[in-house]
Amino acid sequence: MASIRLRAVMGLMAAALAGCLTACTGAAAPTAPAGGPGAPDGGGQPKVNRLVMAMTLVKENNDPRQLRTVDLLPLRPFYEYTVGVDQSDGKLIPQLATSWTVEPDGTSFRFQLRPGVKWHQDRGEFKASDLVDILKLQMRDETENRVIWVPLFKDIEAVNDREAIVRLKGADSTFLTTFSEQRGVFPIFNPAHFSEMGTPTMQGTPPVGTGPYQFKERGVAQFTRYARVPYQHWRTTPDFPEFEFRFINEPSTRMAALVTGEVQIAELPDDLKTQAEKQGFKLIAGKVPTTQVYAAFYCCHVKDVKNLDAGWAVPNPKMGDVRVRKALSKALNRDALNRTFFRGKGVPLYLASFEPARLGWNPEWEKRFAAEYGYDQAAAKALLADAGYSAANPLVISMVYPSEVRGGLGGEDLTDAIGNMWRAIGVNVQNFQSDPGSRKSQTDALKLGDHVVVGATASDQWTSATSHGSTTPGALRGREVELPAADALLGQIRTTLDDKKLDDLWRQVGNAYFEGARNAPLFTVPPDVAVNPSIVADWTFPGSMTGYWTHVFSIKAVRQ
Repeated sequence: MASIRLRAVMGLMAAALAGCLTACTGAAAPTAPAGGPGAPDGGGQPKVNRLVMAMTLVKENNDPRQLRTVDLLPLRPFYEYTVGVDQSDGKLIPQLATSWTVEPDGTSFRFQLRPGVKWHQDRGEFKASDLVDILKLQMRDETENRVIWVPLFKDIEAVNDREAIVRLKGADSTFLTTFSEQRGVFPIFNPAHFSEMGTPTMQGTPPVGTGPYQFKERGVAQFTRYARVPYQHWRTTPDFPEFEFRFINEPSTRMAALVTGEVQIAELPDDLKTQAEKQGFKLIAGKVPTTQVYAAFYCCHVKDVKNLDAGWAVPNPKMGDVRVRKALSKALNRDALNRTFFRGKGVPLYLASFEPARLGWNPEWEKRFAAEYGYDQAAAKALLADAGYSAANPLVISMVYPSEVRGGLGGEDLTDAIGNMWRAIGVNVQNFQSDPGSRKSQTDALKLGDHVVVGATASDQWTSATSHGSTTPGALRGREVELPAADALLGQIRTTLDDKKLDDLWRQVGNAYFEGARNAPLFTVPPDVAVNPSIVADWTFPGSMTGYWTHVFSIKAVRQ
């Protein structure tokens, strides 16, 4: 819902809006030069040299080994992957590898690599030996993503410049997705450049990549800029010579920047999307609507995964009682949230990490959802009373700010609304402010109990089930409710290659999640952005990858 401040801002901008959609070309972006290396073929030049997208700030780091999924977003435009993601349907496709096969041992993959792929800054061609060296850098003790690779990789062998064998420690049904652009945690960066620089710092630059854009400059907590490579890229030539992610956390400020022409694309919450459309801006949505929005219960983390009788890391968690988690879910008026924050476009989500097109789907979850978790304040209050909570002894929980919902999916307003719905059934909801760095330290140390984080993910099924809280080896801990019985099944999933068995195992995991109220699911929504249609003609991106705003090289320009 638009705030008083926002309405005032919009009033001040009304005069500036007139004619802007045809006249504004971005004051900070000079007119594109005619022709030049890498210029797109035919049809004239784009109206701006630098295309700017306003978005909420993500974690920043010039060392790609320290970033996961959404946090890697500012580096994605200039990195590629061995296995890519199709921008139209979200499926895994060849990228720097032209093909791959499973070796007879069932635990190794042989990759045929694309010839003629250039490193940025004239650093030669990408070769199989680079994969070997990247893995060595990824496996160092100081690397954040080491926890993913140590349980998975045995080694990588460069057979020749264009062929590599990746050997795993065992059969792994999740490997290709984990290794691919979908998860994003094994970007192909130049290991020689990395070693030459030493561990990248924010005072320096990231190691170079191979993408259609190359890194240009960064303003810490302000922007990251990229320039089109000065040669014919193997994959595509971006329409815009430069691209910029500009970090603006306040939604009304992003809207103002869009209206005044300071930016040409903006990540907006749904109330502002409606206003943007009324003022002539266009919404472009991802092609694969798999972004799941839910309230995550940060609670109930096993103290010792090798001794499940050792109890919880944070003693006596209130949300450890499944009745409490069910009550919180039943207190949510999802129809009202959908109308208010998603313009009614949200598709009901019955179980996070699952959907009908994924393995393990059980149609019984949809049939039972209304009775088990549907909106019913009286039933929610009864569940809390049964768990021992009353007006004299209220349930006390903490809502975490800032939330992990991207600015285009409701942001802090959605968190506020959910907290107020819980207050309406007598819950003492306290606001907990925590910057992302501090929160990560607390979650990694298993110190957050009885906290709620409103989040959204477009992750693949395995990543969604493990990176958001699990005792499974290689998973992130300290986040969502840990259910050891389900985690044991996840361990079997990882080593199972038979699709029928996988489907059955995933269904068992889903049943455990459903019965255990692992979180409070809300909606599946298509991520979309507002664009200035006089500058941006189209953008094809899947939207099914955490971080959403990928494949920026494919943004099409209106030409002059």
